[in-house]
Amino acid sequence: MHIARRTWVRNRLLVIALAASVGAGGCALPELSPAGAGVRLVSADAVQDDLNVTARNSAANMGADTIVPASKVEDGKQAFNVYRCLRR
Repeated sequence: MHIARRTWVRNRLLVIALAASVGAGGCALPELSPAGAGVRLVSADAVQDDLNVTARNSAANMGADTIVPASKVEDGKQAFNVYRCLRR
């Protein structure tokens, strides 16, 4: 089974499990624990923005001036191709 498909199936099962647990709890709302309060919730766009900034900073440290995504975001990671295109 393809990795992306396995991840999709796992995420779908997680959503179903969460929905079932909320439904089983009736109208009771869960309370955020002190440990849970320390966990950040970010959107996929925020993760992409962080990866772009990190890639740009790394490319600048290598003397490059251009980056191109070479993969999709997977497990919070993404590969970039790094180039020096502009004359200095």
